[in-house]
Amino acid sequence: MDVFARLGVSEDAVRSALSRMAGRDLLTRHRRGRKAYFGLTEHAVRVLRDGRRRIRDAGAGNRDWDGTWTVVAFSLPDDRGDARHDLCSRLSGAGFASLQRGLWIARAPRTTRRPSRRPDETSL
Repeated sequence: MDVFARLGVSEDAVRSALSRMAGRDLLTRHRRGRKAYFGLTEHAVRVLRDGRRRIRDAGAGNRDWDGTWTVVAFSLPDDRGDARHDLCSRLSGAGFASLQRGLWIARAPRTTRRPSRRPDETSL
């Protein structure tokens, strides 16, 4: 907690994040007296290994990239929060990064370049 406090992150925010991560099977929690300890689950290890592989395959040394970007923009109403979360999770898993709410970007490999869509076309 001390490290996060020095970074300006509140104790409540840290506890909430740790609880959510445990609920998503990313962290295990053990108590020893009044102290709580967290460790990675097997699921978290698989997620991290997959991330490492994706970074290595698409990293700065990847010569297949020609400098072209793929941009995804979307807008979903507030009552479609679950759909927004699912879409964002899929985009993240596909190597996209969020620039702002509803705007994502990824490097486009040469092999999967597609022509730009007109603004009136939808693909979702």
